[in-house]
Amino acid sequence: MGSNSKVHQRLMMTIISLIEECSDLPDLLGIDNDLLHRLRKLDAYGQKIIASKASTFLFAGINNGELQKQINSLADQLYEKELEDEYLMRQAPYKLMQELFGMHTVEFCQRRKLLGLFRQGQHRPSYCDEETESLILQHWRETKRLNMKLRYLMIAKKINQPINSIWAVAKKHM
Repeated sequence: MGSNSKVHQRLMMTIISLIEECSDLPDLLGIDNDLLHRLRKLDAYGQKIIASKASTFLFAGINNGELQKQINSLADQLYEKELEDEYLMRQAPYKLMQELFGMHTVEFCQRRKLLGLFRQGQHRPSYCDEETESLILQHWRETKRLNMKLRYLMIAKKINQPINSIWAVAKKHM
């Protein structure tokens, strides 16, 4: 029995076991009512025999292009989530998270709690001294070509200031 045959056999056994759990499965696979009735009547031995012959009637494959597209999309989603987490860790205010990421209040609170930030303030803008404000504005001008998500984060990292301070300064001068 080749490996292709083993794959088909395992797929068929999985299909047989899922038929009872997923009422839509027979329709999705194109199994008519008569065939479904006959499959359901098979005992364990009959199921094993049918599964051993699955390579003759079961076709399996993966659309590599679509799989790649889905993996890329997932990678983008994970990157976005990591970016959101970094913003939250750097004290981004809710209004900015809503503006940049479309985050809702409940998600904002839940994510902060998951990150262990629930005991901190709500990241309201913290105002800084004139020297820090001047430094923020200088970096704000230098990063005008970056998209906003990267801009705030890059400035926060570069001058080691919380994002809520940068947001307050940027908002004040826009």
